[in-house]
Amino acid sequence: PPAPGSGDAALLVEYHCPDRKSRNEAVAAGNSVTSELDLVNKPTFTDDPAVRGPIWTLRSGLYAKVAGTRQSGQTALLEDIAVPVENLAAVCEDLQQLFSEHNYPESIIFGHAKDGNIHFLVVEDFRNKAGLDRYEKFTEDMVTLVLNTHGTLKAEHGTGRIMAPFVA
Repeated sequence: PPAPGSGDAALLVEYHCPDRKSRNEAVAAGNSVTSELDLVNKPTFTDDPAVRGPIWTLRSGLYAKVAGTRQSGQTALLEDIAVPVENLAAVCEDLQQLFSEHNYPESIIFGHAKDGNIHFLVVEDFRNKAGLDRYEKFTEDMVTLVLNTHGTLKAEHGTGRIMAPFVA
């Protein structure tokens, strides 16, 4: 899997099709798109639960995996935003740029591309003012990014303390 901060990405695609013919057409369409990309690995489509299961387990466990590697005293913060699908790739690139600018190299992005939903995880140490100030500035920049792309600051999950000042 991609390492946080590496610039690498993994994409899991799940097709919900009413029959085998529709599924084959969806896979062919997916292969047509991915064949044009410069990928590290050739995509594999499967309906084998023994292959799919561990992949989805990894995806579902990303938060715990990254949060579990944080240093003692650090806090793992999970945010979820949504943007119009046509802005999704650009916003993900811009988020990665914000991670870099604000020195959050361990951050990860995951979500639901078909909905424009983005989850991202940032690890911060709030025991000192510098950590609080850094996260506040990151949050302000992220809010500007999302709103400038006609997105929403809350998508699937409730509003916590960090986003409360920005949401009516």
